[in-house]
Amino acid sequence: MRPRRHLCYKICLQSLYNEYACNFEALDEEEICSRVPALMSGSWLAELKDRGIKILLEEDRPIDVLIGADVYGKL
Repeated sequence: MRPRRHLCYKICLQSLYNEYACNFEALDEEEICSRVPALMSGSWLAELKDRGIKILLEEDRPIDVLIGADVYGKL
């Protein structure tokens, strides 16, 4: 595979109440991976909701941003 050029973006994620911010750089890529399938519904979804855990994968969607463990650890 030949080397390719990528655009580099500086991203600042910030909590809703400005309590925390995390800065990192991300490279552009036309397609990160295949689409993420929707979750199968079940009683476990209601249990997560009761515990205050929100699940956003209720429909088949592409991956928009992929972060590494180094950034995830900061979040």
